[in-house]
Amino acid sequence: MSVFRITLFTCLLACAGAAQAQSAQFTLNAWAHGLSGDYDEVNLTGSGAGLADGAVTGGNDNFLDESFRKGTRGHTTFSAGTVSALALGMRSFSQTSATADPGFGGYGTGSLTTQGRVSAIVPFRVDNAILNGQAGVMHVPLHISGQLSLGTGISSNFPGSTSGEAEVLFDVSGRLLNPVGGCPSGFDLCERVVDIGLGPSASGSPIAGTTMVEFSFIYGQWTTFSMQLQTRATANAFALAGNQAIERADVGFVAEAAFGHTVRWGGIDAVLDAQGNSVETWTITSVQGVDLAAPVPEPGQAIMWMSGLFALAGLVRRRNLQPV
Repeated sequence: MSVFRITLFTCLLACAGAAQAQSAQFTLNAWAHGLSGDYDEVNLTGSGAGLADGAVTGGNDNFLDESFRKGTRGHTTFSAGTVSALALGMRSFSQTSATADPGFGGYGTGSLTTQGRVSAIVPFRVDNAILNGQAGVMHVPLHISGQLSLGTGISSNFPGSTSGEAEVLFDVSGRLLNPVGGCPSGFDLCERVVDIGLGPSASGSPIAGTTMVEFSFIYGQWTTFSMQLQTRATANAFALAGNQAIERADVGFVAEAAFGHTVRWGGIDAVLDAQGNSVETWTITSVQGVDLAAPVPEPGQAIMWMSGLFALAGLVRRRNLQPV
């Protein structure tokens, strides 16, 4: 075998090995903080097929004093997420309730928070026989849907107070072609709803919708893009029944940031050269089983998985918040 063929064969093996060595990296962090310091946390990292998991904590308790019940507290905090190369999902839920018996005064839950974060780092390479080695960009739509919600707040027959908030943050390594402002440092899109007892108010920039992102690369070379989605929900309830009260005070509150598997890769809208001209002939390579050129379809099994998981959380919530 000639030296040229040996060199070519060695190069092909090395290139194939470099391509096979590429893998996506995933992280999922979820935590829930409940009554009496109850704490549940999930921290996962991996590469390849993506991740799915969640954290949940909940319960209730009573205060007894010489056989006289002063009040009850109930709560459920829940966070779960899914992440793959081209789709992110995160959902956070927090519910609280508190009661105070006549003559007791006040009894509350304190702030109960659940929070989650998912992120993906995905390698890719765009090739064009003429442009290899030159700079380029690709335009990709990202479809984001979901909602933030707060409960109706106080539901009581005597004074009390409730408060809470729901928040979602998103960032991507590319440049947004339709940028918005008002987000915390390091995040591209955000939304927050807060209730301090005066009714819900919104802040930040709406996150739901389709966002066009520009990713930079060098033709013929491996690079990566990254995405991150974070949700948080906090709820607080405080019941007040003083010496003159004739019946129990009862309050409750629900906060939810529901962005379950709703950041979806929308395919590649355009590939450009360094001068901004459209490039018609190109190929793109990523990890095995990932087609960056095609949009990710509406989630099917993932939605079923998330729905089942949160239905289970609902059962836990109802069990934990039953009157004692």
